Amino acid sequence: MDTIVIATDLSSRAERAHRMGVLLARQAGARLRFVYGIDNDQPANLVKAQSDQAWISLQRLADTVERFDGIDCSAEVATGDGIAEAITACVPSSASLLILGSHRRRPVRDLFLGGTPERLVAQRRVPVLVVRQPPVEAYRRMLFATDLSDASMAVARRIADHPVTGPLAKIVLTVAGSLEQSPVAANRMSDPAREEWLAGMAARAEAALERFIERARIGVVTPRVEATTQPTAAAIVEAARHEGADLIAVSPSEAQGLESFLRESVTVQLLNSAPMDVMVL
Repeated sequence: MDTIVIATDLSSRAERAHRMGVLLARQAGARLRFVYGIDNDQPANLVKAQSDQAWISLQRLADTVERFDGIDCSAEVATGDGIAEAITACVPSSASLLILGSHRRRPVRDLFLGGTPERLVAQRRVPVLVVRQPPVEAYRRMLFATDLSDASMAVARRIADHPVTGPLAKIVLTVAGSLEQSPVAANRMSDPAREEWLAGMAARAEAALERFIERARIGVVTPRVEATTQPTAAAIVEAARHEGADLIAVSPSEAQGLESFLRESVTVQLLNSAPMDVMVL
């Protein structure tokens, strides 16, 4: 039986992750495991007090899920050199998914340390799902954004076989000509030249996407190309809205160079601003 791990801070925001975890566990026939992480960089008596209090709440939560939802459920409190590190250490590589709720933005702190969702994504051992919307039902339609790389193709195959994403209707999207890809070229063109350039980008991207889907062998999907000079994250969200997708799936490429360090990644932008839930594989 698959295990779905839910990272929780027992806040109202985490309740969305709790509910979605129950919906997905029921759909996939999986067990649930709640994990509460504690940063051990504080006095030992405070760590113990926080751990004891969290354990009582987690046990009550796990018992409630088992009693009322009929799902095998366990709980764990973990400490580590940071909350994300404590949680990551508790996620077995055999788990099918790690779920967490979106967090409250604290711009200055997050600028230097990164928010917990971003750090969990960076350290992920398994796919990470960030729940942004109050769950009403399990997902029905997913948009997978791809850069058409071999690494992305491997992710597409995992999506097709994953117990959560496998059964969903799927849109496979690639974005061409976005601000991150061609910031200088697009800004220097006249409007007619830009439109002609984007049309050429779209034609090439459509052909490449068709080859990608054929080679990936991921079954019946809806292909979509967005040729645009707007930011990539905005193009992904716009396409998801147009297609009626309730889940966005992405697989971030390795960051390279100073430019990537100075600019928020597309994945982080989606985690912080997408109106629908985001899964990072």
